[in-house]
Amino acid sequence: MKILQVITKFGLGGAEEVAINLATGLAQKGHQVRVVTVVAPKPADQIGAFQKQRLESAGIETIELGGPNSRVNALYVPSRLASLIRSWKPDLVHAHTDIPDFMVSLATRRVKVPLVRTIHNSELWPTHRLMGRISETNFNDDLVVHISKGAKKAYLDLRKRFDMLPSKTQINIPNGIPVPSLSERAGRPSLEAEFGADSSKLLLCFAGRFTSQKGFDVLLGALEEMPEKTRNKLQIHAFGSGEDKEKFEKQVARKGLPVLFHDPVPGLGRLFPAFDAVVMPSRFEGFALVPLECQAVGVPVICTRAPGLQETVSPDWPLMVPVEDTVELGQLLTDICDGKHDLKALGARAEKWAARFSVPRMVAQYDDAYRKFLGVSGASR
Repeated sequence: MKILQVITKFGLGGAEEVAINLATGLAQKGHQVRVVTVVAPKPADQIGAFQKQRLESAGIETIELGGPNSRVNALYVPSRLASLIRSWKPDLVHAHTDIPDFMVSLATRRVKVPLVRTIHNSELWPTHRLMGRISETNFNDDLVVHISKGAKKAYLDLRKRFDMLPSKTQINIPNGIPVPSLSERAGRPSLEAEFGADSSKLLLCFAGRFTSQKGFDVLLGALEEMPEKTRNKLQIHAFGSGEDKEKFEKQVARKGLPVLFHDPVPGLGRLFPAFDAVVMPSRFEGFALVPLECQAVGVPVICTRAPGLQETVSPDWPLMVPVEDTVELGQLLTDICDGKHDLKALGARAEKWAARFSVPRMVAQYDDAYRKFLGVSGASR
């Protein structure tokens, strides 16, 4: 099959990582795959460069159709995408997240092709509702892939909100994650040398965008709830970027909180084994990769019961708190610092749970879904 994967941009983002892992796995199965972005941030970052390198090493062509200005992109990217579809003639076009959905919806008004999209979040078009409505009008007979129960509910709610029937073809495929080999996994000395970690303290990791969705403000609020003596037993390393990062840096400096900020790091998963735990205070998610990646290497995750996040941990996971509850999160962190949770035992439990979410399994499920959707059987074409 010839498969066109459409993502927002090369850079930090779980949906982008899923699409890149999927594209690479499909190419290994013999499919012809191209990955197209509708935004090209400037300046480019390390994460984006690393993603493009991975795809190029797998023999997958990458095409950046848009520039950094989203409004300007809407004027010409759909036309460019339609031209690409006409010339390359893919068997299907697969869109990931809202902006690619919007661009694909506009482009395929001009040229018809089977459409697939993955619903990556448990909140869809919370703003820009008109764009959402325009986007949804051209998705009728598409193959819709839900990565979680929360994502499926969000999709059905969206179609109901716009008074549109949902697709007749829907399937659930949870995200898969790559697992670094033992030789690739970093230890405490790497954290000390590269990031200034203090190994005498409990080391926690936050990884993600500094936006409202990820709830970093909730984590800072929880730290303020902790007794100062207990709080000083831990050190949090926060990897990421986003519009609120500078604000959080000022808050940490003003309050004297034990947080060190770092830019996004390519292949961050190799560092997770060096931490005692990873913390995810999100308000909502699709089916987050970070908790899967850390659990896959035996590191427990401290998280909220957010839609699309609580599905990434085993039933009755003890390190969960209600969404936006700084008091409960602060108490849980205090209990962990005081040794009331066996993090090594929880890590072993988490590793067994995460083993079910592999990239090969995800790729095989998509491959099968594509074939059934297109009515294709036998070898790839």
